[in-house]
Amino acid sequence: MKKLVLFGLFIAAIYSCKKPPLIDLGQKPIGQYLYEGDSMTDTVQGYRFNWPAQIVKLSKSAFLTPQVNVATTAETVQMMDGEYATQVHPHAPNPNQNYFFFLLAGTNDAYFGHSPAQIYSDLKTEWKQARGDGFKVVAFCLPRSTMLIRDTTNVKVNKLIIADLSQFDYLIRTDTLLPDPTDLTLWQTDGIHPNAAGSIKIAKEVLNVIAVKN
Repeated sequence: MKKLVLFGLFIAAIYSCKKPPLIDLGQKPIGQYLYEGDSMTDTVQGYRFNWPAQIVKLSKSAFLTPQVNVATTAETVQMMDGEYATQVHPHAPNPNQNYFFFLLAGTNDAYFGHSPAQIYSDLKTEWKQARGDGFKVVAFCLPRSTMLIRDTTNVKVNKLIIADLSQFDYLIRTDTLLPDPTDLTLWQTDGIHPNAAGSIKIAKEVLNVIAVKN
């Protein structure tokens, strides 16, 4: 019997070495998550280390949280608005269900020459639809960029977002969280996408903001 106990402890020790415990932020995400956006959020065609992937890694309880990711690389907010009925609405929560809708998007619209007013209007359409379906809306400021056309427009859109916080339930200030897209400790060399370290910062901020308000 003693040998069996020792053998069991040996196996447990090996298993714990192979799979170290996940980081526990001391915060417990409550409910379900639905992610919408472009390559910064898309974990299939985009980057598997980006912020939604980091949310799963950073919190033990996230593994118990149903998560849906409909983000698609290269999409604009206009395209997302058109897809809402088929991609997001079918996941509309039941009454009193905590279901968070995350939308980090708009920088592709800036690249294609959409005006700040148009991008903001399209974002509001998406937020309104999600709120109407009962989601708790988590909005994001557009990230900075080394590409002038994106950065100039994104800054203007962010001023519009910040001016009216009533349009959503939570706001993640991606622009101030990662203010310098030339900082290669947090950004990729393309000056558009955060790297793994930058994605971890975003994920931690998301969990912090939601935890504080819940």
